[in-house]
Order: sequence, then C-alpha cells, then structure tokens
Amino acid sequence: KTGKLTRLYTQNIDGLEGQCHQLPRDKVIAVHGSMDQADCAMCGSVTDYDVFCDAVQRQIKDITNEDTTAPSESKAIACNFCGYNTVKPSIVLFRSNLPEEFFRRVPEDIPECDCLIVIGTSLTVAPANTLVFRVPQDALRVFVNRDRVGRHLGVMYGEEYGSPSTRDYFALGEIDKKFLDLMCELGWLDDLETLIDDLPEASAEMLRERLESRNDGANKADTTKERDNDVVKEQEDIVEESKAEGADAQDGMVAENEKDPDTQDTMIANKGVNTSGQDTALASEKKEDADLKNPAVAEKGVFQVKHD
Repeated sequence: KTGKLTRLYTQNIDGLEGQCHQLPRDKVIAVHGSMDQADCAMCGSVTDYDVFCDAVQRQIKDITNEDTTAPSESKAIACNFCGYNTVKPSIVLFRSNLPEEFFRRVPEDIPECDCLIVIGTSLTVAPANTLVFRVPQDALRVFVNRDRVGRHLGVMYGEEYGSPSTRDYFALGEIDKKFLDLMCELGWLDDLETLIDDLPEASAEMLRERLESRNDGANKADTTKERDNDVVKEQEDIVEESKAEGADAQDGMVAENEKDPDTQDTMIANKGVNTSGQDTALASEKKEDADLKNPAVAEKGVFQVKHD
C-alpha cells in the first residue's frame, strides 16, 4: 500500500502469506515452495490450485480417517500437460532445486535494499540466509526474534561491543507485539483496524487492546489540554483585571490632584524651602573656610581642640 516493500522472501511452506489479501502475489518469493500452489515435478507446469485440491479430495485417502467421503486407496494425480503422475504441492523436497524465481529476483532486489527485516528464523539454512550479507553495507538490518542470530554471517549487535548499534538492530520479543509496536510508531494503526476481522483471534485481541489504550490516551490528552486552556484563560483574566485596577487607581490620583490644586502649591513651596536650606548650608561652609584662613581664629581653634 505504501510502496515500501520490495519483496517478501519466506522459508515457510504453509502458504500463510497467501492469506494476506492485500499483499500482491508477485511480492512473495517462497524460497522452499508453498503448500498453496501445485505443479508437476516432471515438466514443472503449474496446476490450478482449486483443481488440485479437488483431485486430492477425490483420489487421496485420508490417513486420519476423519473424512468419510475419502477413498480407501490413493490414486496418483496426473499432469494435464505431460501426463506423468507427478503433480504435487509446490514445495522443495530434499535435494531438489530451489525455485528459479529466487535466483532471478535476488540480484534485482538486493542492490536497492536499504532495510532488511529478518523475522523469526535461526539463519542456519542456505541459501536463504545469504541475503543477510548480500545487502549493501549501508543497509539497516533488523532482527525480530527471541534469540540473537546471524553472528556466523557477520551480524554484529552494537550493544555487545560496548557501543550503540549503527547497523544491526535486535528486537527481542514476540513477533506480533513487536510489529504492532512498529505499526503504531509509523501511524498505521487505523489501517490495521480495518483488517481486524481477518486476523487470528489472538492477534485481533492484541490489536483491540492497543486501540483501546490509544483512545484512552487520546481522551486523557484532550482532558489535560482543556484543563491547561482553562488555567491559561484564568491567568489572562487575572492579568486583565490587574491592569484595569491599576488604570483606575492612576485616574483617581490625577483626578484628586486636579480637585485640590493647593496641595501641588504646598509641595512646590516646600521644595523651595529645601532649596533655601541648601543655600544656607553652602554659605556656612564658605564661612568656615574663611575662618580657618584667619590666624587668630585658627589659633583659637587649635586651643579649643587641645582643651577638649
């Protein structure tokens, strides 16, 4: 949907990827084949899967004895193209070649890879595990698993060497939970919600809990925002009231002064008295300086100091 997926390489043979309705078939490479396809082991021609399933029900006995309509003896399923009785599920049997598509797609996909996500594998089976060291040196490698894997392939988890990982990231935990965390971070939760009815019950329940938690968090955030807005509004009202009270007080002082002009005259007169006092003090200082220059006065002053 987002155009970010180049290819999904899977070692599973159960065909679970085929149940992802919105995942294009050409995006999936079943490295070891898949049970949801059928082909001829002799000529390689592909058989319609529904036709193959119908043939299995009619011609192959049920060893569990649960299907009462199954035949008591099995009969080989013939290929409609070559006629050999070699039609089987499209899985890679021991010593068989891998699908040609794997070898054709890998050289096309690897050079453009900027992020390789490795999910739930021990990375011990070749050639699928070679993808780990064939991606470009600057490609991020993310390993979602219960154990750290791939050290024999050159994977280096930074935290094991005393420094943060710059290329290889290890996400420890259950696959469903880790990818649900990732989708939350990418903002894909609403898209995933539309598929909730198609998910296994355990996964669907995990998603419901996450959606409920998100909605509760959003409601709390809205409540907190409203409360903060109320506090800000109250503070703004207080400031406005203080400004209004200050303006009223200033207007009152101006009005009082205009009402009693004698008060202003008295203040001016007092200021004049103070000025006269300064002049008197200055005159007194000048007189003292003149007396000190007079020998008679100076001698009297020395005598007075000694007497004291």
